Amino acid sequence: MPSSTNQTNLSVKHGANQASTSTLTSSELGVGLARILNSCLVQAPANPSKKNPFLLFCSEAPITLEDFGSRLGRYFACSPVCFEVAAVYLGRVQATHAELFEPLAVFKLMLVALTVAVKFCEDQCCPQLHYAKCGGIETWELNSLESTFFIELLKMSAHVTETGRSEEHTSELSHRTISY
Repeated sequence: MPSSTNQTNLSVKHGANQASTSTLTSSELGVGLARILNSCLVQAPANPSKKNPFLLFCSEAPITLEDFGSRLGRYFACSPVCFEVAAVYLGRVQATHAELFEPLAVFKLMLVALTVAVKFCEDQCCPQLHYAKCGGIETWELNSLESTFFIELLKMSAHVTETGRSEEHTSELSHRTISY
């Protein structure tokens, strides 16, 4: 997918000096996911015509996106593949709804993408309350955002192939995690 002023190319080819995601800790993978999102940020519109459901209810984030990603990695208790799949989901959403990637919206986008990825990749999941607490929001809000993300944004297409995972975003996740 070509880069433009509204979209950032999330795909990076595998390089010989890049670590695989299986050698990274969950916190490092969370930071990598945050760095991918930082590269996708768009300016918040002055007069939004449609409210972004993923916006935080504050004027400034209380934590950096990288710290938030590290927090999710530390407490989500999920396998590395979940971060890869979440990156693929976020890439799909960014390709069709780049306007959602506002600085105060990417926190919830990351939380919801990782929650959906965990539910599709893991054999056992934590209760929804656990994921909501990890993200600092109420369970009802996570339920609502997850529904919006899965049904409206992903169009109920959560399947990610092994090839798609490695080609779309795995190397980007590794690259963003180890290159800073």
